[in-house]
Amino acid sequence: MNKPDLSLEELADANKSEFDRLFATQMALGTPIAAGGSAQTLTSPHLTEKVTDNAPSAVGPHITTLLTDTYAKAWSYEIVEHNVEPGEVRVLCRLTAMGQTRMQFGTAVNDGNIGIALQRATDDALARCHADLAPNTHADFVSAHGHQSTPQVPGPGPTDALRQSEHISRVRKANTRAGDDVEKSVPYIVETALRSARGEMEIVLVRSAMSSGIRLQRDAGTMIADANGHLLVGHTETDLPKMLRASMPDLAPGDVILHSDPYSPGGAGGHLNDWAVVTPIFLGTRLVGFSSAYGHMTDIGSESLGSNSVTTHSIFGEGLRVPPIKLYNNGKLNHEALAILASNTRAPAANHNDLMTLVAVTKIGEARVLELCARFGEQSYTRASEILLEQTHRVMRAIIPKYFPIEPQSFEDYVDDDGCGNGPFRLKVTIWREEDKAYLDWTGTDAQAFGPINLHLQESTLQNLVGRYLLRRIDPEMEPSGGGNSLFDITLPEGSLIKAAFHAALGSRRHVLGRLRDVINGVFSHSADSLVVAAGESNQGLLTFIPEDATQGIALTETHFG
Repeated sequence: MNKPDLSLEELADANKSEFDRLFATQMALGTPIAAGGSAQTLTSPHLTEKVTDNAPSAVGPHITTLLTDTYAKAWSYEIVEHNVEPGEVRVLCRLTAMGQTRMQFGTAVNDGNIGIALQRATDDALARCHADLAPNTHADFVSAHGHQSTPQVPGPGPTDALRQSEHISRVRKANTRAGDDVEKSVPYIVETALRSARGEMEIVLVRSAMSSGIRLQRDAGTMIADANGHLLVGHTETDLPKMLRASMPDLAPGDVILHSDPYSPGGAGGHLNDWAVVTPIFLGTRLVGFSSAYGHMTDIGSESLGSNSVTTHSIFGEGLRVPPIKLYNNGKLNHEALAILASNTRAPAANHNDLMTLVAVTKIGEARVLELCARFGEQSYTRASEILLEQTHRVMRAIIPKYFPIEPQSFEDYVDDDGCGNGPFRLKVTIWREEDKAYLDWTGTDAQAFGPINLHLQESTLQNLVGRYLLRRIDPEMEPSGGGNSLFDITLPEGSLIKAAFHAALGSRRHVLGRLRDVINGVFSHSADSLVVAAGESNQGLLTFIPEDATQGIALTETHFG
């Protein structure tokens, strides 16, 4: 992250009446803003002066004034995490007051003055924490720039400003406000609350994991889906509806699913090291959604430390395959399954820790969805989820005619080697559209490799990937759902490099996956060059350090990104 240039002159010119308070905050935060690092505890003494010049009382008091009025001097907060991007500043705050603690995200538009934006985001997060701690108090507030805060990314706990709005109250009190009568603001609140929940899930996953693949390389992900398994926020390599239909028709409250086999119906991760956990979300006995997380395990057996052999030619040589199983059945842990998992790894403690972390992370998503159902009612939440899918569908229908050509156009590129002396291997895609339907045909891609670089992609994975590629280049803030997937018709030739037939090796599939993204980028250079960016390294070098005495079972693995 680039270090922000926060001059005192800029802060003063931006908002003179707030200069002293902002300066005190910046001094307390210090350089960790640039480094994205340690949390700093900020207490109230420098932050409790009432805003007079730029904060009219008709709009609402400043959040720090509200905190002082509510808790006197018995409150403090920490900046737990922050992220400064060109268009947005995002802050995770922990508020401690009267012996209770709440943690929420806050966001603000980054208009060039990072100090102002940071304080706005901090105020936003504090207001959300305050709303959780004291739901019956007034929570309208004035941000550091002297304007009333507009919630952008509500966390799982709602702000009182939203609670007190008449239309939201009506939706919350009456579970009959479904269908077309759902207030326009409810889907927005649900979407941003789900985004915040996903962010919370990822933070817990990364900070709790022992695997360097999860903790350092971020080879992990989270998602929340609707009751049909359709993606609402996040990302996954599993075709969840297909997996559920084939393997888990009898779900019940308390169930937790574990799977890792890419060749099982619906797939799992890209290779066996990626363990995926899925928790069905029940409101009573009614299924309302799914919460899922996956992460790269340290070791799952096989002949090589880290389970990433570059010479294996079969998935049977890559470690333990886990089909969809119930790790928890009606809330009861499957100890026999745990014993099998622990017996097939060189790192049983690390794998156990990371597996339980995945379970805990999905439980966070479950809790946040149930909170939304309790707040708005089950029917309103369900309808809001449908609207999120419909919105992505409408956006995709508008994008496809703009960027997909009527006449077919193709692009191809190559992967040099499969690790076993074979290659190069061609990846080729042809795109076109028919009205608002987009087609991506990978016919012409070479047959699967002997070595472990193959992919076994699900069509839904490519649908999500292409949809995200288009939306993020048009609006980086947009969080695409799976609602537009049906508009993409994907052809993946069976037995090819990207749809390998069982039992082809998949362990080093990252080489082909990186090049596949470049091929998608390249094919749009003919019809939509404004979308295209320069190709990256398209590859990830994996460095594994093993001591001379390999019997110790110790390995240090690092991934090189270019």
